[in-house]
Amino acid sequence: MFFIQLLTLLFLAISTLAAPTPTASFDGVAPQPASRAPQTPGKVTLNSGTNFGGAETTVNAMDACVFVGGLIKSLKQQSGAVCRYYHVSDCTTSNHVPVLRLDSTREDVEVPDLGAWAEAIRSLKCWGSP
Repeated sequence: MFFIQLLTLLFLAISTLAAPTPTASFDGVAPQPASRAPQTPGKVTLNSGTNFGGAETTVNAMDACVFVGGLIKSLKQQSGAVCRYYHVSDCTTSNHVPVLRLDSTREDVEVPDLGAWAEAIRSLKCWGSP
């Protein structure tokens, strides 16, 4: 009896730690919840390969426009910010320039494959709230 209760408690503890599944996608980009480590809002890790492979660069774009060049196929955005990713180098937008917006105010966001946005992001900027 004690063994069954112990297994039940263990199962409940493990099941409550499971990460929620993403509920939205943006232009074919499906953000995924990431690990929980000490965070720096606005910190984004950019990879030149899909699934976080290839060359890796980490930037802090909190309240600042950061030029990133365009060779990005996957990214990890730390919690505490909303970031916008632009097709242009100066974080501006118009009716002709789409913007990718990822909200990581509550949890880290990982995008293992940027799909149509792969190699198209030229700059990004993050804010503390949506």
